[in-house]
Amino acid sequence: MKKYVFVLALIIAVVAAGCAQHMSAKEIADKMLEKSKEIKSYEADMVLKLEMNGRTTVDRSHVIFEKPNKIYMHNEHTGIVMVSNGKKLWIYNEKNNEFSVMNVTPELNKTLRHKLLQDFVEYILKNYNMKYAGEKSFDGKKCYVMNLTSINSTGYSPKHVEIWVDEEYWMPVKEVTVFKNKYMNMTMVLEYRNLSINCKIDESVFNFTPPRGAKMINSTQQAEIKYNSFEEAQKHVNYTLIVPKYTAGLKLKCIIVQKSTVYAEYVNGKNNSKVGLTIIELPKAMSAPPNAKNVSIGGKNVTEWRTVFGRVLVFKFSKNNVSVIVMSSTLSKDELVKVVNSMLE
Repeated sequence: MKKYVFVLALIIAVVAAGCAQHMSAKEIADKMLEKSKEIKSYEADMVLKLEMNGRTTVDRSHVIFEKPNKIYMHNEHTGIVMVSNGKKLWIYNEKNNEFSVMNVTPELNKTLRHKLLQDFVEYILKNYNMKYAGEKSFDGKKCYVMNLTSINSTGYSPKHVEIWVDEEYWMPVKEVTVFKNKYMNMTMVLEYRNLSINCKIDESVFNFTPPRGAKMINSTQQAEIKYNSFEEAQKHVNYTLIVPKYTAGLKLKCIIVQKSTVYAEYVNGKNNSKVGLTIIELPKAMSAPPNAKNVSIGGKNVTEWRTVFGRVLVFKFSKNNVSVIVMSSTLSKDELVKVVNSMLE
């Protein structure tokens, strides 16, 4: 009898030890950061699933990246192909057989990098606390499931966020985000399938040759022109720009004109590198995402939404046949409403 009790106790001890031996959240986070810095290239199929109000959409893209800033992305649903060799960026529309080309500026390069896996890792580690939640299998690989809690939680913060970190590459190959508040009820699942890191890539992938008959809709010179004021930019578009009378103390950094679209960037005077307010204007209708809602500002109809993760608050309205988007990740809602109201007056 004692022998059986001893064996049973031994089994329990071994099982308990095995359960206790999983890596800590800090160890996993450190490993993620370490491995993300070792990435020289990767290739993967990105699958984005959105479930909102009983409706599910699935978006698939194939992405290839090579340091420092070469990228290829092909979206199956839209037929949009984005290619950059680090110096030029081509955007090709398969459905219309049209393409555009532009120089890769430091600002554009920063925008492109936000789409990349290692920047996603850095964002997670900077903005969330992680807690170990178990182990699961994904895409044939063992993964550590981590629950994330926002460091600076707001009313727009997700109700639940979890990432699946694969044991081979130590990258988040799956992310589940649940928004459930008075602003939205949405579940987002982002997956990196068939992920291959530090793989050999044919350099020709990062250069674009237009298919026969493809129409170029703008040139490199037309792609991006910067101005220092609305008055200067006004001379290069054929519609009347709407100038904000209130900018929450932020200073105009520059105005970028791309064909008929105008982008105005405002920064804090103490930190000129961080854009605190962006205004986009163009003379045609712009669509809004499914989570958008209609609100009234100054007695006028305005569309409001938050981007994924709730980081950026966006307002959209039309005035004098001009569509305007006003957005910020740093200003409070009250301050951003004042900016919008000053443009509607």
